[in-house]
Amino acid sequence: MQSLKDTPLKTNDYVKRILIFLIHTIILAGICTLAVAVNGNGKNSFSSYFSNASTIKKFIDLIAGLLLLVTVTYLYFSKECHEFMVKQKNANMIFIIVEVTVIIELCMARYLRYSYAVYARPFAFGALMTLYLIDRRSALFLNTVISVLVFLIDTFTVSGIISTGVYCGLILNIVCGGISVYLLSGVTSRVKIFLTGFVICLPTFVLALGINYMTSWGDNLKLALYCLASGLGSVILMTVLLPIFESVFNIVTDFRLAEITNTNAKLITELRNNAPGTYNHSLTVATLAEACASAIGENVLKARAAAYYHDVGKLKQPDYYTENQQGYNPHDELSPELSTDIIRSHARGGAEFIKENNLPDFLADVAMEHHGTMPIKYFYAKAKKLTEKNVDIKQFSYFGPKPRTKISAIIMICDASEAKVRTMTDRSFEKVNKAVSEIIEERMDLEQFTDCDITFKELDLIRITIVNCLAGVYHSRLKYPKLKISKHQEDEN
Repeated sequence: MQSLKDTPLKTNDYVKRILIFLIHTIILAGICTLAVAVNGNGKNSFSSYFSNASTIKKFIDLIAGLLLLVTVTYLYFSKECHEFMVKQKNANMIFIIVEVTVIIELCMARYLRYSYAVYARPFAFGALMTLYLIDRRSALFLNTVISVLVFLIDTFTVSGIISTGVYCGLILNIVCGGISVYLLSGVTSRVKIFLTGFVICLPTFVLALGINYMTSWGDNLKLALYCLASGLGSVILMTVLLPIFESVFNIVTDFRLAEITNTNAKLITELRNNAPGTYNHSLTVATLAEACASAIGENVLKARAAAYYHDVGKLKQPDYYTENQQGYNPHDELSPELSTDIIRSHARGGAEFIKENNLPDFLADVAMEHHGTMPIKYFYAKAKKLTEKNVDIKQFSYFGPKPRTKISAIIMICDASEAKVRTMTDRSFEKVNKAVSEIIEERMDLEQFTDCDITFKELDLIRITIVNCLAGVYHSRLKYPKLKISKHQEDEN
C-alpha cells in the first residue's frame, strides 16, 4: 500500500529544501555572531573578540558545530517525519522553533544581570513547542539539539556566565525539557500545563543548588526564584506563542482539536439542528473511530474530529439521506443518475463547508476521501433494473480520492460499519463480525487502501475494535412484558 513516504521528490523540491537548509544555517550563524556582542563585556567586546586569533578559531569551531547540528536535524526530520516535511513550511517551522528558543535563552542570562541568571532560562520552552506542534519523539530530539547548540554558544562566546553555569545549563536544558515532554504528553488542560511549570522548577533548583551550594539564605532564595521563573516562563511562553505558530504554519494541535470537537461548534450545531440523523450517526462513528485510532496508535482527537465533520456536506440537502427522512423518500421520484449525483455531492460539499469555516485541511481531506471511489450500490442496482443496456458502474461511484491517511481509512470503515449494522435486525456478535469483515474485504478488493500506508495487521485490529464497540452500542435488551398496571391495583398492593 502506497503512502506519502513513497512519494518521489521533484527537482524543484530538492532545490527548495537546500535553500531552507542554507537560509536557516545563515540565520543561526547570525545569532551566534550576535551572541558575541550580547554576552561580551563593554562596548568594544565585539571588535576585541574578532581581533584575537584564538577567539576567531573558537568562533570557527562554533560555526562547524552549528553546521553539524543543522545537518543532523534536517536529516533526522527528513527520515523520521517525512510526511510532515513534505510541506516546506513545516521545515521552516522546526528551525524557527530552534532560533526563537536560542534567542530567548541567550537574552535571559545576559539581561537579568546576575551570575546565576542562567537558571532562569526557559529550558522546557523548545521541547513544549515541539511536543504540541509535532510529536513527543521529535520534542525529545529537538530539545537535545537546542541544549547542545546553546551550550556551544555559551562555551565559545560567553564571558559573563561562570563555567559551572554553562555545564549546568546544558544538563538542565536536557533534563527539564525531557521531564516536561513526559509530564505533558497528551495533556490539553491549560491549568495542568500551568501547574507543570511548578514541577519543572524542582529539578532545576535541586541541580543548581547541588552545583552552586551557598550558605547564604538570601542567595538560595534568589536561586529558587530564578528556577521558578524558568519553569513558569517555559509554560507561559509556550501558551503565548503556540497560537501564533498554529495560525502562521496552519498546524493542528490538540488544543485546536479540542476546540473544534466541542459540540457547540458552528457546523456541529448546524448538523444537530438541521440533520439530526446524520448528527447521531457521526457521534457513533466518532466513538468507533476513537477506539480504532487508539488501537493502532493514531491521534485519538484527530479521529474524533474527522468523524464529527466527515458528513457535514449533507447539510446542503439533509432530507435526501435516509437517516434524516421521516417516511417520505424524495429519491423515489428521481432517476438513479440524479440520485447518485446528489448522494456523492456530500463528499465535495463537505470539503467546501470545512474550508469556508477555516477548519483544518485534514478535515476537508477526510470529507473527500471517506468514500474513496466506492460504488453507490443501491442506485447502481436500480439503474440496471431500468434498462437492458450495460450500465457503467463508474457513473454510480464516488469521485474519490481514495483514503491517503490512516485516519481517512478508519473513518471509511467506521462510517460503513455503523450504517450497515444499524440496518441489521440480528446484531449478534457473529453477525456483526461478519458484516464488518465483509466491509473491509470489499474495500480491499476494490483497492481503496492503496494510497495510504495502513497495514493488514492494523486493518484486523480495526475490525476487532469496531465489532467490540458495536456490540456495546447495539447491545440486546430484555423485552418488557405487555402488562398495564392500574392505579387501583397499586393502591391494593
